[in-house]
Amino acid sequence: MFVHDFFMSIASIAAQDPNRPALREGDRTLSYAELVSLMSMLRAQLKDVGVEPGDRVGIYLTNSAMAYAAIFASILCGATYVPLATDDPEARLRQVMEEAQLKAVVGLQASLNQLHFQSTTTARIELDEEALLRQITLPPPPLDLSELTETVPLYILFTSGSTGRPKGVPIDSLNVGEFSNWARDHLKILSSDVFLGLTRLTFDLSVFNIFLPMWCGASVQIARQVIEQMNPTRLLEKGVTVVLTVPRITGLVFDEQIVQEPKCFPRLRHLLFCGEQLFAAQVHQWMTRNPRLYVHNCYGPTEATVACTCQSFAPGDIVADPVSIGRALPGQHMELVLENGSLLDGAGQGELVISGSQVSRFGYWRTASNRFFDDPKNGRSFRSGDIVRRDDQGLLYWLTRIDDQIKIKGYRVDLGEIEQALSNVDGVRDLICLFDSERQVVIAVYSAGKNSDRGGVDSALRSQAERFLPVYMRPSQFVAVDEVPRTRNGKADRRAAQALVERRVL
Repeated sequence: MFVHDFFMSIASIAAQDPNRPALREGDRTLSYAELVSLMSMLRAQLKDVGVEPGDRVGIYLTNSAMAYAAIFASILCGATYVPLATDDPEARLRQVMEEAQLKAVVGLQASLNQLHFQSTTTARIELDEEALLRQITLPPPPLDLSELTETVPLYILFTSGSTGRPKGVPIDSLNVGEFSNWARDHLKILSSDVFLGLTRLTFDLSVFNIFLPMWCGASVQIARQVIEQMNPTRLLEKGVTVVLTVPRITGLVFDEQIVQEPKCFPRLRHLLFCGEQLFAAQVHQWMTRNPRLYVHNCYGPTEATVACTCQSFAPGDIVADPVSIGRALPGQHMELVLENGSLLDGAGQGELVISGSQVSRFGYWRTASNRFFDDPKNGRSFRSGDIVRRDDQGLLYWLTRIDDQIKIKGYRVDLGEIEQALSNVDGVRDLICLFDSERQVVIAVYSAGKNSDRGGVDSALRSQAERFLPVYMRPSQFVAVDEVPRTRNGKADRRAAQALVERRVL
């Protein structure tokens, strides 16, 4: 059982090498022994409020050592952890918390005091971070592993949903173990490796940094400050060796004057990209400045546990556009399905169906969906909704979506959720959303009632977006038109709407 092996590894290191660094943030370093003591304290607090195996625990914390310890404490209770974005609008947070049916929410005192979610069944655990760190005892108490289980999800991540409500994706210990096994072996992870904990806990790339380093006895350099997350250059200088992130980090890092030098970040061994399209120029920027660097282009929806395909580039390799997303990871299968439902044999393009041990066996949380099914040949399967091309060598290339989902700054967003949130604003007759992939922004195109004040409607739309949508989902532009383009069957005609927007700009 992966979670059992995971905690046994942490406990063994804490006993044999108690001072080994586990988590670093700012000027503070938490050793493996200190981490065990902290997660044991937090587990006791969760048990005191009645958390039992099968319950769900909300983690209302930013990316931090305290968040890691709270996640591990929840798992030790046999519970499922549910990351909650501390900067999400309260209305959306309330939707997630209600949908997850949380038994408890863990957060810092100051942030929980600002959360006005009322529930008679959800306990609040208010953490005093500095007091907890002072209470750490060494050597730590033995970890209680008696309630570890594989029968419930390890975590539930909530993504954008076309119905207007966030959609939960439950992933279990087996899924995470399969992915972690591949990453450990493929990257040849060492106990001396330092991972960069850059991504938000609500983004599934964070799973790579939460489990893999601790399992291998490595450490994590956590980007806790917003400025560190927006520009991680200084953290990369602190001996980071392994990074999984989205390709847009390239622009953030190489805008820094310090990396205009011929060589940079000499300790960096592996750089993995996922979540967005990668371009050859981005790979070239990194590899020319670090001749020892391996770059990996990964692909995978949340439903298939972080990444399920990979294309790796070794030092000296020539990389050209389009950059492939590679081949299936061990134990995973990729099939391309044509419009008529038949499987594509050989080269060509079709909808990607993912099968194997990384696909969620639960489907969506409390929601029936025909996108998940059990294939007699390949096992648990998921219709991804991604159109993918396969070449003569069997390499895969992501092309587009068959629906209205987009990827913005690494996050998967359904334009339908944005439209649902904004369409009920007074004065709005009709509204659809467009995505500008080059600028990574959403544009809302709307028509107002005859007697409506367009300036007032525009202001009301912005206010509604702030109340109900996370920052990355809010439209940056609102364009008023006489009529929102629709097809004959009433569906949004986004191509015609785009033409209207372009005429308005010109």
